Parts: sequence; structure tokens; C-alpha cells
Amino acid sequence: MEKETKTIRKRYSNAEDDIIINYIISNPGNITKSCDELAIQLNRSSRGISIRWYKLSHKKLNKSFITF
Repeated sequence: MEKETKTIRKRYSNAEDDIIINYIISNPGNITKSCDELAIQLNRSSRGISIRWYKLSHKKLNKSFITF
């Protein structure tokens, strides 16, 4: 019988949220690059940080940084 593998989802702490918010607000010119740099710093995926940023920006800051 094979063993089931469960995915463990690591939650973001308030400190990590603050780091993400402060870093991207201070460098808003290229959010993708900021997420790549934060991924290394926080040991997370760039995509995960990007998703977290857009959720935080909508929820906490009530802003949208999507530009066309």
C-alpha cells in the first residue's frame, strides 16, 4: 500500500506580509522583479509572493496596482 503524501501549505506571517508590502511599495516600478527578489529573501516562490501581494494590496491597502 502506497503512502499518501499531503501538501503542507506554509502560511504567511504578519512579519512576512509587512516585508512584502514595504518592499513592493518602495520599488513599485517592476513588481515582478520585486517578487523575484523577495522569493530569495523569504524562501518562497515568486508566483506565491505575487499572489500574496495582490491579495494584500486589495485587502489591506485597498489599492490596485494593475496597469495596462
